[in-house]
Amino acid sequence: MTRFNRVKGGRQVLLFLIAVLIVESESNGNVPSEEDISMFALPLEQVMDIEVISASRTQGQDVFSSPAAIYVITQEDIRRSGHRSLAELLRMVPGLYVARSDGNKWNVSSRGITERFYRMMLVQIDGRTAYSPMFAGVTWESFDVMLEDIERIEIIRGPGATLWGANAVNGIVNIITKNARNTQGGLLSGGAGTEERGFGAIRYGGKLDQNTFYRVYGKYSEQDKTATYGVAPWTDDRGIGQTGFRIDRKMEDDQTFTLQGDFYDARISDLSLSADVAGGDNPIEIYDSTNRGWNISGHWKKQLSDTSGVQFQIYYDRTQKHVPLSVSYWQENNGILDYDFQHDFCLVDGHKFVWGVGYRRHDMKTHNVEKLTYLPDNTTLHTYSGFIQDTIEVLPDLNVILGTKLELNDHTGFEYQPNARIIWTPNENHAVWSSISRAVRVPSLANYNGNFILTVLDTNMPYRIINNTRMQSEKILAYELGYRIRPADAFSLDIATFYHEYEDLESASQVDPVTLQWDNDQHGHAHGVEVAANWQLSTSWKLLTGYTWLKMDLSGGDESVEDNTPEHQFQVRSYLDITANLELNSALYFYDNVPAGGISDYTRLDVGLTWRPTNRLELSLWGQNLLDSQHPEYTPDIFFAGGGGEIQKGLYGAVKLLF
Repeated sequence: MTRFNRVKGGRQVLLFLIAVLIVESESNGNVPSEEDISMFALPLEQVMDIEVISASRTQGQDVFSSPAAIYVITQEDIRRSGHRSLAELLRMVPGLYVARSDGNKWNVSSRGITERFYRMMLVQIDGRTAYSPMFAGVTWESFDVMLEDIERIEIIRGPGATLWGANAVNGIVNIITKNARNTQGGLLSGGAGTEERGFGAIRYGGKLDQNTFYRVYGKYSEQDKTATYGVAPWTDDRGIGQTGFRIDRKMEDDQTFTLQGDFYDARISDLSLSADVAGGDNPIEIYDSTNRGWNISGHWKKQLSDTSGVQFQIYYDRTQKHVPLSVSYWQENNGILDYDFQHDFCLVDGHKFVWGVGYRRHDMKTHNVEKLTYLPDNTTLHTYSGFIQDTIEVLPDLNVILGTKLELNDHTGFEYQPNARIIWTPNENHAVWSSISRAVRVPSLANYNGNFILTVLDTNMPYRIINNTRMQSEKILAYELGYRIRPADAFSLDIATFYHEYEDLESASQVDPVTLQWDNDQHGHAHGVEVAANWQLSTSWKLLTGYTWLKMDLSGGDESVEDNTPEHQFQVRSYLDITANLELNSALYFYDNVPAGGISDYTRLDVGLTWRPTNRLELSLWGQNLLDSQHPEYTPDIFFAGGGGEIQKGLYGAVKLLF
């Protein structure tokens, strides 16, 4: 299928959905929910008071009393940011580094070791893990969510493995979408611009009975290619379409049930992963790969008493990637089946327990080519897990949290990931917390089964990277200390410091002049400071600021990895209500230089003007990267060495309508 037909087909499907859902809305007399209407005029929230689940896996804990380095992106932040993708939204989080390497790839990392497939951060969408089992990282170009349906995004920097398992080493991103009860009626949005070439979405919510609500949605977007630099000219644009549904039912006896699913189809313009072993005058292959996938999940929860509850989740996630090459094609098929059970209760006064068990089955099959081979090409992996955590009230204002996660996997066998935390809240305006945590990152299928032939484009020299079935888990021992203060309702300050010790980090050793093999030869440490401050200057103006300082010292392997992340990052965002219907939103991001990639420091400025002529119509105009015409943010790794994309200045307009 040609690119033109793909784009045309995606738009036709979107227009069909729009017509059907508007007719459905008119025939049923449904109106947008109060939450959606107020979305256009939300008060500036006190983020510290938002209840979160990522730090404890249970409800009832707010940000201020969480014993972890936690940050929350609210729906108001999403709406006022002007960002159009999940990866871009994470720019707002102190402690995270977001760098776009070209028109369709993002590198998102927490506390260092930035890379194409960042393997040390767990990303979840409503409890479903979003990552590539092949490389154990997130392929952000393939994941999408209707941004208006996100309730909040909870981000934890630092280990969270005791509750969430392997790969939650340096961070957790927990994307939580709205209950279908809160998305009733219709929502239509769309826009176009110079870099955001075109986007549109339609969502409709209704109810099946008094206790059962649903929503369905469809969306499509296209991003333009970047300005190319280096020796590797190519196209790197992207088009992705996605559709899905969610059903929420509240039953008797304090039971709730959620059923949801999504399907996506993405076209990714790119280079081949490798060039011919023999080199040649033009080793670059430009192609359009296809990333498709679907998922379905069910979540049941029952409140047994005021102090006890159980919940169970099951999901299945199927992904497929098809890469056409000059003489053949490479294809991967992944299926993940996941079960998760959790029980929280109070056995004795002063103790709040939460425990759970889980099972995950991963089926992988590849169609191999000479340049990219997985042996065996058909693999099934099993992971069994269990966790327990006890929150102990030592004093009314002092809690101690102890717990551990136990896992059994087919690669490294038994793994343990303990955790000890303490939080002291002497009054409602001060909180001090500290933690010691151990976490692991289990080797990926690429480490164990993959064999690659690559070409460094600036030298036109082929390399082989071969598997290593003796790979061990990467290990981290993390020490953290944090302090929160809100001296007044209008101001809050959150400071987190950390020291991470790493052992058995993934690296590659030289076998012969043209062959590398995965191993665990790298170790070292990282330390830093992360600061977030929110200041409500008036009822109509809010400032949000963040600062990050990071220093790494690694030995063994490729030591330049320690210089893949800026030492300093700073941001300030402004939300200004000029009138009741007119907003001016802006953000300034500063990134220090990245020595390993040869990236100079740069400053990004985004400015947006939003007008609401009625409470159901919103018009926006956004300028992004306004301080220069183009700049590089990340130098591609060995897979694409020698070239990359420069991120360009952009302008787009958008409209949003409730019906």
